[in-house]
Amino acid sequence: MKETQEMLDFATKHNITPDIEVVPMDYVNTTSFRARHWQYIEQEMRIGRGSIM
Repeated sequence: MKETQEMLDFATKHNITPDIEVVPMDYVNTTSFRARHWQYIEQEMRIGRGSIM
């Protein structure tokens, strides 16, 4: 619990906020694909193997 509070305090101090999107149930599979796709792009950008352009 202490570590969770420390993480929340850090996020508050540095103005880090979640990015939330509310979608209808019939769109859940599409959003799941989009989340996996963006995670892959971010990982590739971090290790310098790819570009989104």
